[in-house]
Amino acid sequence: MDHIPDDVIEAARVLNMRLHSATELGQRTQWIAEALMKEREHTRQLFPDAEKIALKDVAERLSAIEAIIVEMRSSLNIKTDSKSVALKEWLKKNGITQSDFAEAVGIHFVHMNKFVNRKKRPGVHLIERIEKATGGEVNFESWREVSP
Repeated sequence: MDHIPDDVIEAARVLNMRLHSATELGQRTQWIAEALMKEREHTRQLFPDAEKIALKDVAERLSAIEAIIVEMRSSLNIKTDSKSVALKEWLKKNGITQSDFAEAVGIHFVHMNKFVNRKKRPGVHLIERIEKATGGEVNFESWREVSP
């Protein structure tokens, strides 16, 4: 019988230990993943509205950020031109219904009504679409006094 060199035996032993350690690590990782999934499900059961609350919080923060952007753009693009008009005036002057204009800028009539009646300020991207659709007459400056 051939003699196996000691260094080969040692290398095989080290490899076997590493393989065993990797298997244990894999099992531990699997256990941790399962524990995290159980914890996530438990949290969802305890706090079923947590995701909705988080999304509402994000939406509120985005709205605040949009308001800041509108203010910044208004202060940077200060217009002394009196061409800036409210959307309600522009629609009346041009004989366009709120419903038709809402469709033209890609939003629902209910939202348009809130903007026209200055109960809510549109987001930055919508203000840009409104400005483009009105030929610049209803611009960022038009929304300056409307709260977000």
